[in-house]
Amino acid sequence: MFWATWCPYCIQEVPLLKELYAKLSPKGLKILAVNIGYNDPLLRVQAFQKKFELPYPILYDNNTMVAGSLGLSAVPFSVLVDRDGKNCL
Repeated sequence: MFWATWCPYCIQEVPLLKELYAKLSPKGLKILAVNIGYNDPLLRVQAFQKKFELPYPILYDNNTMVAGSLGLSAVPFSVLVDRDGKNCL
C-alpha cells in the first residue's frame, strides 16, 4: 500500500490494516506500507510509525521515485500480490 502521514484516508485505514495484519500474518499475509515521501519528511514517518504502533514494515519512497514510476497520483493506493508475485487486481 502507498500512503502518507498527512492523508486522512490513510490514517483512517490504520486500525483496519493492523487488525487484518494481526489476523492474517500467521497465515502468510505480508503488508508493505510504502510512504510516498512527498511532503513527508522521514522523521515524521518514523514518529507516525511509533505513535500508531504499526506492526508491518514501512518503506520510505524518497522523492516519490517508486510511486512516480507507477503513475500514482493519489493515496492511499493498495496493490494485492499473490504468492507467485502476480498482481491480483
